[in-house]
Amino acid sequence: MNSFLLDIAIGTVIFEGWQVYTARLLRGPLRDHGAAAAWCIAFTMTVSGLLLGLVWFIRQSGAVQGLGSVTNLSQITATSFWLITAAAVIAHTTMQVARARGHAVGDMTRVRPLFALTPALVAVVSWLFTGEQATAGALGGVVAIVFGTYLINVPGDSTKNIFTPIRALVERPENRWMLLAILASSFNITLVRQGIVHSDILFFTFLSVFLTGIVTLVIVYLKTRRFTVRTLGPLVFSGLWYTAAVLFLNTALRADLTVYNSALKTAGVLLSMLFAYLFLKERRDFLHRLVAAALIAGGVIAVAILR
Repeated sequence: MNSFLLDIAIGTVIFEGWQVYTARLLRGPLRDHGAAAAWCIAFTMTVSGLLLGLVWFIRQSGAVQGLGSVTNLSQITATSFWLITAAAVIAHTTMQVARARGHAVGDMTRVRPLFALTPALVAVVSWLFTGEQATAGALGGVVAIVFGTYLINVPGDSTKNIFTPIRALVERPENRWMLLAILASSFNITLVRQGIVHSDILFFTFLSVFLTGIVTLVIVYLKTRRFTVRTLGPLVFSGLWYTAAVLFLNTALRADLTVYNSALKTAGVLLSMLFAYLFLKERRDFLHRLVAAALIAGGVIAVAILR
């Protein structure tokens, strides 16, 4: 297993565990707080950004080495770099808050698989903005991922409800939040890759995560101002957890084409289902969804082998 696949594998396991942890927070300690999802993301990203900034500062002081220079603007201008950064922060903020809202109000084993649509959108966005092209076999794998995700959302007790998932996309609020998150994610992953390619992995990760936290914190404070200190401990832990995930995932993002990276991370839907089954007690239609998830796994394997 090369370093790219290892980074993706480790980062995905950590990231999916973090998503289930935040879902439990939003359904438990944060359930009664106004704008709970936004508060959760605000504190998580701020804590994670501060930690990433500390590590970057230590690295710049010479105590930690090995991630390269801070910036590499030989191919783009400084103005372009900061425009990419600003756009990435907007996309990242939208994605994280929308995803948290979806997980807070919906069954995770239903809404999380919707993120398998992301590789298809990423392929289009990457082609439009960066010229990246995937092989026909890899694109076939992406199609399998999307189709498998559709089947997961078909009720397991009836074959007559084949159009139910399509109606549910607009009828259920949790699905609308996840569709917004998917759209934002397709832009975010493309922008982040451009940012880290033209700078330093640690520096750009710190910059995008910290600014996301600050932007969300300011907005949610002005909107609600409702929060209690007793919830800070779990959110600090959430920030530490997210830091580990984003470092592995962004390291892999620099190493390979965006569409493949997104498709391989989407394999995390299988882990999400398992974690939700074990820790969130979401067990309705589990075997049906697991069979459909096997199709997603096949698509992921196709992307990994045929890329």
